[in-house]
Amino acid sequence: MQKIITLAVFSATMLLVSCSKQPDKVLPRKTGNWNISILYSTLSVTQKESGTISFTKNNAYTSTTTSNGDTYNDSGSWKYDKAGKKITLSSNKQDGISLTYDVLEMKSKSEKWKGTTNSLSGGDITTIDVALTK
Repeated sequence: MQKIITLAVFSATMLLVSCSKQPDKVLPRKTGNWNISILYSTLSVTQKESGTISFTKNNAYTSTTTSNGDTYNDSGSWKYDKAGKKITLSSNKQDGISLTYDVLEMKSKSEKWKGTTNSLSGGDITTIDVALTK
């Protein structure tokens, strides 16, 4: 009986470990296509963007978002820091902005990230909330 319980605990542990929902495994799965909603907030301004973003297994991304009738296209690289639970998107554009987000929620069909920067609005601290859904 002791061997059966030990085997059951071991099996359950292996199942939980193998089913982890880490962004580096989840983001590029299947087509890698996600819907994205972004909320930029400063003390005085809030701006929303929405669109799509695609992730590849070789750590590249492309995105198309719209805000106030304007369309923004971007591409670059991404990396996930498992220990710190952070994801970094580095743009290929001339400004070469890299933004690092805390990964707040990781599910197979949704993720939530949060980041801050002072480079997007002339020195004001900008909070960036990102929601991804399949």
